[in-house]
Amino acid sequence: MTWQEELGNQIKIRRMALGLSQQQLAETIGVKRQTIDNIEKGSAAAAVNKITEISKVLDQPFVVLGCRIGRESQNPPTGALSVVPLQLCLEFDCEYFFASSSLKLTRTNGDDVEMHAIFSKRQSA
Repeated sequence: MTWQEELGNQIKIRRMALGLSQQQLAETIGVKRQTIDNIEKGSAAAAVNKITEISKVLDQPFVVLGCRIGRESQNPPTGALSVVPLQLCLEFDCEYFFASSSLKLTRTNGDDVEMHAIFSKRQSA
């Protein structure tokens, strides 16, 4: 099972446990139902921000290959300051594109990792 299939399976199990349809989840995060279907099948690599939104809607972080994707705690304790970290799980030798940047991780020797990041400066309107 690929990590995309594992992630999709976790999303599907949680969505069904909450009694949500793919259509309901899709409408909540602003995507088409087919997108949710593809994510759940592991046939589409979803954007990190969409997985984080799904995590928030389903009130559950997802763990794949030992990496947590989503919010650490959806309901932090009241009356106390808390840090709500977001984590990102990326594969090596793949390039990831975001709205204003791209990132590529390459394993070089043993445990060494080379990272190439390109950030675009946004022009103010």
